[in-house]
Amino acid sequence: MIEARRAAAGPGVVPIEERDLIVRLLTTLLREDVAGLRTRGRQVTTADGERWLVLRRLWIPVRRADPALGDLVNDLAVRSAFVHHRTLGRGRIRARRLHAVLRVLRAELLRGLDPEPAAELGTGFRALRQEAIAALAAAGLRRRYRPGVFGRLRPELTAGAALGWAGAIGFETLAAHRDHPLYPFSLARVGLPVGQLRRVAPEHRPDLNLRWLVLPASAIEQQGRLPSWWPEADGVALPVHPAVCPVALRHALAEAGLGRLELDRHSPDEFGQSGRFDQDRTALSTGSFRPTLSLRTLAGVRHPAVHLKLPLPVRTLGRLNLRTISRRGLADGALVGAVLRDVLRREPQFTDEVLVADESSWLHAGHPLLAVLIRRWDTPDRPSQGLDDAAIVPVAGLAGIGPNGRPVLAVLADRFADGDLDGVLRQYLRLVIGWQVGLWLRYGIVLEAHPQNVLIAIDRTARGPRIRLLLRDLDSAKLDLKVLADSLGGPAPRRADLSDERLAAGDPRELADLFVTTTLHQCVAAVLIDLCAALRRSPRPLLDLIRPLLAEAVARYPDSRDAGLLETGIMAASRLPVKRALTAATLLPKTRTGAADVNKYYGADAPSYL
Repeated sequence: MIEARRAAAGPGVVPIEERDLIVRLLTTLLREDVAGLRTRGRQVTTADGERWLVLRRLWIPVRRADPALGDLVNDLAVRSAFVHHRTLGRGRIRARRLHAVLRVLRAELLRGLDPEPAAELGTGFRALRQEAIAALAAAGLRRRYRPGVFGRLRPELTAGAALGWAGAIGFETLAAHRDHPLYPFSLARVGLPVGQLRRVAPEHRPDLNLRWLVLPASAIEQQGRLPSWWPEADGVALPVHPAVCPVALRHALAEAGLGRLELDRHSPDEFGQSGRFDQDRTALSTGSFRPTLSLRTLAGVRHPAVHLKLPLPVRTLGRLNLRTISRRGLADGALVGAVLRDVLRREPQFTDEVLVADESSWLHAGHPLLAVLIRRWDTPDRPSQGLDDAAIVPVAGLAGIGPNGRPVLAVLADRFADGDLDGVLRQYLRLVIGWQVGLWLRYGIVLEAHPQNVLIAIDRTARGPRIRLLLRDLDSAKLDLKVLADSLGGPAPRRADLSDERLAAGDPRELADLFVTTTLHQCVAAVLIDLCAALRRSPRPLLDLIRPLLAEAVARYPDSRDAGLLETGIMAASRLPVKRALTAATLLPKTRTGAADVNKYYGADAPSYL
């Protein structure tokens, strides 16, 4: 075999983060069956017993996927971080650097396509290369500076310092040291210079001072109430993320009809009406902020139960996912939050177990870069939601490895449950499955329950360990308005109440697909598989808990229209739907996929782990 290493850095050892990105990319392409890679390719076992997936001149080293080996919703897993490309001389070129792998994949997946789809996929691969560059740089920085970050986190995550909202930000930072369970280049922030990552990205745990723009009250729409510490100004003070450059802000102001407002041209960190606003005085009154697991959502160091979600001209999880903020998203998030609180009033068994963020306060100045969502976790009657003695962790971070080298949830089980990790997991599974199934079957609501948007609070009461669910980022749910109206009656929203009609589900299958691809795949199976991989134990006994818990939950709603769909289409199914996020958000345009929402595009499936 001819071996060629086409690498910018020479023939040395490929960095571990680069190998990981190659495996994640190939795994995703197989899962989503991009250009028919999995279904049109043929499996070949060579004389040495190695298995390959072969598509024309492309050879990918594969094995059968197995949850016991850490694999989630795939037929095939990638066993090594390289591909072979057969040459005309019957030899093979081994591509083992990320950019070389991308070149080979692009050449072979486009081969044989008609001109129009080939051009579309070629455009997608150019965008994917941008993501690869950004992800590789971010992954290298994260690995290089992780010891220092963990050193700063260690005292924050011990004893009482790790409790309540003040301690929650440390767990958000830990979660940022894990990758998305399904999207290969989740660390890519296209549009954000690499040099700014250590200054603003959550994995580096920076302290940020916001910049504030003063707008005339007539130019801004305000809903809800501002925090008591909000800066006073002759107008309305609007926070600006420090990663937004002055040029982008000037363009936004001009497009919003506010071009008459001048920005201070002498300092990129100072904005204000006529260039005058005392940023230093404002920083003293508001304090600094730290990013949560989300790059654009910041928690106040002095006011940790208030989070500010700010727009950024940055693309994450795909070229079509621009992280600005629309007015309709703000309005719909507030609406869904109100609906969930109404549901909780009718479901006493969940009243103290599920906490919904208050996302009813926001500002929007008519441009997606001129906005802020003010997310509150405290209420006037319950200032801390009873969470002062709880550890608050995003589900995305439960299997993360902490500064002591052990998974976060295992450490918390030692602290709050006398080391009974399996007992904690059973309690978590019963709660998340029971709540989400009840929402769907009784109320026709399925939340886009990504592990970044769902948190747990774990503490100990006189009756033993207690787990509660915390829900945030509520603007991407799916609602069956008829089922919801039948359950809630008069308070139920109507289609005219939705700012974004995509929230309305037109078919029960939309609810089922969203439930499976977020709650089951990401908040249940991924947590169990990743935890067991970290602890070097089989996930099968824990995965075997899911089906009985689903059956227990569905039995509470025997008259639900969708009970049969959950039983036959999910519990009894041999294959489950998977989200084709890379395909819809980066590789193909909406005109090709037909996806109304690139984050809810399916069309592929994988073996069930139930």
